[in-house]
Amino acid sequence: MENLVLIGAGASTGADKNSGGIHPEQPPLGWELFDRLSSKYPQAWGALPDSIQEDFTNDFEQGMETLGEDHSQLYAPLYRAMGDYFARFRILSSPTWYDRLISELESSISSGETAFASLNYECLLELALSQNGFDINYFPDQLSEQSIVLKPHGSCNFISDSVQAQGGVSFTEGVRFSGGIRAVDLDEVIQYCRSNTALYPAMSLFRPDKHIQIGHSVIQDLQKNWANAVEEANKIAIIGVKPRKSDEHIWGQLSKTNADIYYIGGEEPFNDWRNDNRANSQDEFISDRFHTGFADLIDRLQ
Repeated sequence: MENLVLIGAGASTGADKNSGGIHPEQPPLGWELFDRLSSKYPQAWGALPDSIQEDFTNDFEQGMETLGEDHSQLYAPLYRAMGDYFARFRILSSPTWYDRLISELESSISSGETAFASLNYECLLELALSQNGFDINYFPDQLSEQSIVLKPHGSCNFISDSVQAQGGVSFTEGVRFSGGIRAVDLDEVIQYCRSNTALYPAMSLFRPDKHIQIGHSVIQDLQKNWANAVEEANKIAIIGVKPRKSDEHIWGQLSKTNADIYYIGGEEPFNDWRNDNRANSQDEFISDRFHTGFADLIDRLQ
């Protein structure tokens, strides 16, 4: 593998630059997520106790930890609402910066020399790939296959394939469902999240340990594929992913790679991480914005 491109929330937030190409709104960064969810789902996210809402407003991951102390049975209904929210993002007009990225790397995506990984629950990258003629490959047998998109934190369109639970059933943090996962159309996600199911899409919980309840074994396999991709790649581009010590399965693997890393995002957090973990590397900060760093990033990857 020549290139591995990792995207996070900052990539989707910056993919359109408020030109109206992404519907229904610009995707949120982590610090904006709770306000979006509580306003759109007032009977779920907006109905949490004030003290827990305050923690979510200060730090979403902190809010998830507070919620889990006494209310982990609420994970499922809350994450059904979250799945519904993320499944509604669409690309209405092109090109977005995702489209431009895919266009520039089209040949290497087709040959399997470029693979993607996404930490996002929404599917804007995948929609751009599909609109540019690629069939999304979420669960590859080999990392040399075409149009791979690894999602080591799960995705809003990952639905349990072998486990069912009807509405009215509740479960707490200690319960896991390890059956298969299938990737479904986004309209089916919305129907699923609004149906009489007690489950939610296979998304890891947005908290420091990224706890997995749905499709546990499959998501773990995706994390292993991610680790293998980091090891195999010659170049790694990171767009809109903030270094987090708690995300050891992401940044711990990156700290060990022999690949050169090219970064678009916050300069200070990346430089701090690089100085602590890869001080002797040739890693390079490119820009703090997708659109301003795009040309230089493509130069590095081609």
